[in-house]
Amino acid sequence: MARSAYIRISAWQLMVLFSLLYIILVFLVYRHIERVNSDRAKQGQVFKPRVDNSGSIQLYAKECPKIYIPDRLSDFTSQMDVLALKDGMCPVQKLPPDPTLQVEKLWSSVSVKYPQYVYTASGWIQVIDVPNYNPKSLQVFIVPHSHQDPGWHDTFEGYYQSKTRSTLNNIVEFLSKNPTWKFIWSEIAFLEKWFNEPASQKEEFKRLILNGQLEIVTGGWVMADESVTHFSAMLDQLVEGHLWLKQNLGITANTSWSVDPFGHSPTMTYLLKKAGIDKMVIQRVHFGMKRHLAQRQQLEFLWRQAWDSEGQTDTLCHMMPFLLYAIHYSCGPDPHVCCQFDFHKRKCLSGSKTVPVIPVTDGNVKKLAWSLWEQFQKKAQLYRSNVLLVPHGDDFRYSTRREWSEQFGNLQKLMDFINKNGDMNVEVKFGTISDYFNALTKDVSKSKVSFPSLSGDFLPYNDRDDQYWTGFYSNRPLYKHVARLLQAKLRIAEIVFTMRMIKSDTLVAFKAENASAKLVSARRALALFQHHDAITGTSRKYVMKDYGHKLFSVMKDVNNILAEMNFHWMQDIKMRLKPQVLRERLSSVSMGDEWSSEDNYPQPKISHSDGTWHVIVTNPHTIHWVSPVTVRTSTPSKVTTKNGTVLPSQCSPVFGPDMRPMQGVYDISFFADVPPLSMRTYQIVENSHMAEFAKITIFGKTLSTKDFVSEFQAVKSTKPVIEIENVLIKATFSSCTGLLQSILRHTDQSVYQTEIKMMMYGTGSWSNPFRDSSGAYIFMPRGPAQEFETLYPSIVVIRGPVASTVVAKLPGVRHSATIYHTNGPIGAGIHIDNLVDLRSEKWNNRELVMRLETNVLPPDSDWCVDLNGYQMHRKKWRSKFLIQGNYHPMTSMAYIEDDSLSRITLITSHSHGASTQSPGWLEVILDRRLMQDDWRGLNEGIKDNALSPSKFILLVERGQGPVLPKGAACRPSLLAQVLETHLNNPQQVALVADTGWADKELKDTVGLVHPAEAWPCLYSLLSLRHLGTGQPRTSQLDKEEDRTALMIVHRTAFDCSYPEIHMKCAMHRILHLNTLGRACGVELASAEETSLTGVGSVKTLKHLAVELDDMEIKTFRVSLAQAA
Repeated sequence: MARSAYIRISAWQLMVLFSLLYIILVFLVYRHIERVNSDRAKQGQVFKPRVDNSGSIQLYAKECPKIYIPDRLSDFTSQMDVLALKDGMCPVQKLPPDPTLQVEKLWSSVSVKYPQYVYTASGWIQVIDVPNYNPKSLQVFIVPHSHQDPGWHDTFEGYYQSKTRSTLNNIVEFLSKNPTWKFIWSEIAFLEKWFNEPASQKEEFKRLILNGQLEIVTGGWVMADESVTHFSAMLDQLVEGHLWLKQNLGITANTSWSVDPFGHSPTMTYLLKKAGIDKMVIQRVHFGMKRHLAQRQQLEFLWRQAWDSEGQTDTLCHMMPFLLYAIHYSCGPDPHVCCQFDFHKRKCLSGSKTVPVIPVTDGNVKKLAWSLWEQFQKKAQLYRSNVLLVPHGDDFRYSTRREWSEQFGNLQKLMDFINKNGDMNVEVKFGTISDYFNALTKDVSKSKVSFPSLSGDFLPYNDRDDQYWTGFYSNRPLYKHVARLLQAKLRIAEIVFTMRMIKSDTLVAFKAENASAKLVSARRALALFQHHDAITGTSRKYVMKDYGHKLFSVMKDVNNILAEMNFHWMQDIKMRLKPQVLRERLSSVSMGDEWSSEDNYPQPKISHSDGTWHVIVTNPHTIHWVSPVTVRTSTPSKVTTKNGTVLPSQCSPVFGPDMRPMQGVYDISFFADVPPLSMRTYQIVENSHMAEFAKITIFGKTLSTKDFVSEFQAVKSTKPVIEIENVLIKATFSSCTGLLQSILRHTDQSVYQTEIKMMMYGTGSWSNPFRDSSGAYIFMPRGPAQEFETLYPSIVVIRGPVASTVVAKLPGVRHSATIYHTNGPIGAGIHIDNLVDLRSEKWNNRELVMRLETNVLPPDSDWCVDLNGYQMHRKKWRSKFLIQGNYHPMTSMAYIEDDSLSRITLITSHSHGASTQSPGWLEVILDRRLMQDDWRGLNEGIKDNALSPSKFILLVERGQGPVLPKGAACRPSLLAQVLETHLNNPQQVALVADTGWADKELKDTVGLVHPAEAWPCLYSLLSLRHLGTGQPRTSQLDKEEDRTALMIVHRTAFDCSYPEIHMKCAMHRILHLNTLGRACGVELASAEETSLTGVGSVKTLKHLAVELDDMEIKTFRVSLAQAA
C-alpha cells in the first residue's frame, strides 16, 4: 500500500513537471516568434493580410487601380475673390515661455520600462521603490474618503440605496460624536438625492462643514471624466454642483479631488482655477511619468496652461505617487505593509503570502506604529516639503457603522502612539484636503521650498506595461453621439427659454415652472453622464442602458421645450388663446428629429403633412449663419420663404440599412439663411411636379436603376473615377472603393492626397496566447491595422443644386461624403457621415477604423489634437508607446501640417480615439466590439453595439504666413473653429403641421440679436441659463431669480497663418453684452462678473462691454428686463 502510494505520487509529480516544462517551452517559442515578427516589422518585411467582406482573412487581395494625383495644377492663377482675414484683424500671437517641465518634452527622457517576470498576487507591480530614506520631521494628514461612483457595476439609484445613503448617514453620526475625526465628500449628485429625503440630517451636515470636520471637494455634480468630455459639459456639471452647494449649504468648494478619471487634462485645471479652486489632487497618471517625477521630487507642481504666457493659470497640483487611491497604495510604497492598516477589509497579500490584518492592541501598537512610521518616511522622500498627505479609503468604503469604528478606532490608537513618541518626530492627525494644503503653504513659506511649473496633459493613462487606457476613447459611440446632441439642444433651449421668461406677455398661458423643472432635470442627467464611468462607456451593460434611458427621457423633454419656445416666439397674435386652442396649436409643433428608443439613433422625423406646412429654423450661433437644412417628408416638395419666394432645394432618396432607397420617403434639403441667434420660418410645399429631384448615378452590381423612382433619372456607371465639386473644392473618389482619394482647392489649384481607408484592428496575439486582449478600458491591438476588402461595393452618387454626395455600403459601415454647393464656410469642407454597425458576431474582438492617408508630411512626425474641445496640444509619435500608446482622445478636432503650411484638419461631432501611426496619416476608431474583460474590474466585455452615427468635416487649407514658432500649444484656423462650432451646435429645426393658423400667424423672423449687432467671430456664447430652480415661485425674491441669468462667454484663439474664412466676420476685441436680447425687446439691465461657476463675485460692470484675452472664459450674472 505504501509502495503503491509512493508510485502514484511520483507519477503525479512527473506529470506536473513535464506540464510545466511544456508551458515554459511554448511560452519561449511564442516569445521568439514575436521577437522575429517585431524585427521583420522594423525592416518593413511584415505581410499585412486584408479582411474580406465576410470578415475572414484574405491573404492575397486584388488592388484597385491607382488614381494619379498631381501636386498642383500648372499655369493657373486664381481669379476667385476669397473672403479672408485682413492685416490687422488678427490679435498679436505670443509664444509663451517654457515652464520648468513640459510634459511632451519630458516624454523623450521618461522610461516606460515595466518590470518583467515578477509575480504578484494582483498582477500589478509597484514601480516606485524607495530603498533608502532620511527621516524627516513630518506633519501627516490622514484623509478618510469614500469614492462613490454614480454608476458602474450598479446604477446610480442602485448604489444610492445599497451604499451611499448609509455612508452619508454615518458621516453625520460619527463625525458629530467625534470632534477630531474628519472626512471628505465629492459627488454632489448623491448629496442632492440624500438632501431630498425627509430623514436626512441637513442642519447637522451643514454644521460639520462649517466647523471643518467635513469638506466638500471639487463640488462638481460628478467626478467628471477628463478625456472624452467636452469642456462645455465639464463646465455645466461644475456649475450645477457649485450652484447647488451655494443654494443649499451656503458654501463654495476650495480644493479639488480627482482620483479616478483615467488620465488628467489641463482643461479641467483651467475650469477649476477660474471657479476659484487653485489647489488640486490627481491620481491616474502613466506609471512611467509618475516614476520620473517621483525620482526628482516633482510630484507637486504649478500646473500651467500651455498657452499661458504670464503664469496666470498656475494651479498647485499634488500627484499621488502610487498605483491607486486605495488604502494599500496610500501610506507608502509597500502595499503589503499599507494593507495592514485597512482594518475592515481583512485581506492583505505579500506576493503569494497572506499577511494577517489584526486590530491594534497594547501588545502590537509599537510594532505597527513603527511600521507605519517607516512608510510615512519613505513616501515623504518623494516630496519636497515636510507635510504629507495620506488618503484612507476606497470605493464605497465607510458605508457601515462597523467600518467606521474599526478604521477610525484603530487609526486613532496608532496616531496617539506616534504623536507621543518623541523619537518618531512626527505629528499625525485626521484632516481634509484643505487642511493639507493650508499646512503645505505654511511649510513651504517657512522652508523656502519652491515648486516647478508644468504644462501639458497626462493622457493617455497607463497602469501596467504596454496596457494603455486608450480603448474607452471609442467605447459605445451611440451614447457619446447622443450626449453631444443633447448638449447642443439644451444650450439653445436654455437661451431661448431664459429670454422668454423676461417677456411679460400675459397673452400666452405659459407654464414656465414646469419647463424650468424639466430643464433642471435635463442639465442634471447630462451632468451625470459626464461621470468617468458613464461617457467613457466603462459601466456594465445594464448600467449603460440606464444612462441611455435617462438621456432618452430628458431629450424628449428638451425637444418639447424647444418646440414650445418656437411656437411662443414665432406666433403673431393679438389676443389670448383659449386653453384648448393653445393645446391644439402646440401639438402641431414638433422638432425635426426624433429618438425612438435608447437603443436606436436619432433620425429626422418623417412629416406626413399634406399641402403646405412650415419649418422654423433656429440659428444657435451669435453670428450670421448659412447652413444646409434637411427635413424628411413622405412627398417630394419644394421650399419657399415665408413670403413665397422659391428657394433652391433638393429632393434626395433615403436609404435603408441594406442601402436600398426607402419607398415613399424623401429628404428635402435647402440652405437656411438665418441672422444671429434668430428663428426664421420657411414653407415646405408638397408637390411632386415642382420638386427639384437630385440626379442618381449607381456603381456596383447590387443596386438597379429600377430601385429609384423615375424622377431621380438613375443611371449606371463603370467610370473608374467619381468627382463632385463646388466653387471652392473638388473631391475625387475611387469607384473601386467608394472612398475619397484627393481634394483640389479651387482657390489656389493645390491638389492634396486625402485617401480614406476603412481598417480593422484585431486584439490578442497570434504568436503569444498569454498576451492580454483589448477590453472596455485598454486597447491592445494584435498588430498594425488591416485594410478591409472593399472592392466595388454598392455606391450611389447623388448630385443636386444643394449638395453632391457619394454613398458607399462598406463592411460594418455606411459611409457618405458630401460637398455643399455654397461659397460659404460650409462649402470649404468634405462632410463625412458614417453609420456604423458592428452588431454581428463577425466583428467579435475587432475595432473599426477610418484612416486618412495624405501627402501632408509633418517634419517631426508631430500632430495636433484637441483637449476637450477647448484647446489643442502638439503630440509626437513615439515608438516606445507602440500603437496603443500613440492614441489620444479627439473631442472636436485634430490636424497635421507640413513646412509649406499645408494643413489637413479633421473635425468630429463627438469623441473618438485618434492617432497618426505614420507621417501624413490621421485615423480614428469608429466603434469596437470586445468579448472579454481586461482585468480592470468591469468583468465583462463590450458586446452591446448599436447602430452608431458619426459625423466629420475634412478641411484642407493652405497657410499664407507668417509662420509662427511651434510650441506645445496648437491653434486651429478660424475657419476650422467656425466649422467645429457648427458641427457641435447645428441649427435646430421645428416642424409646424398645417392646421390653418400657421400661414397667417407665424412670424417670418424673430431674433435675439440684431443682424447689425452680430457678435465678433472671436467670441461665443457658451451658455445663458436662468437661475430658477424649477420649484414653485412663492416670493418676490424667487420671481427676481427668474429675471437673473448666468451668461458664460468664451474668446477663442486661432492661427492667423490661415486667413481664409469665406464669410464676413467682425473681429473687434470689445464685446457689448447688451446686444443680446435687444432685438426682441429684452434689455440687459446690469451685469456683474463672477467666478466661472457664478457663486463668487468679482466686480460689477460699469459699462456693459468687456474684452477677454485669448482662450479666456468668463461668467457674468446679468439682470434682464423687458425693454421700455
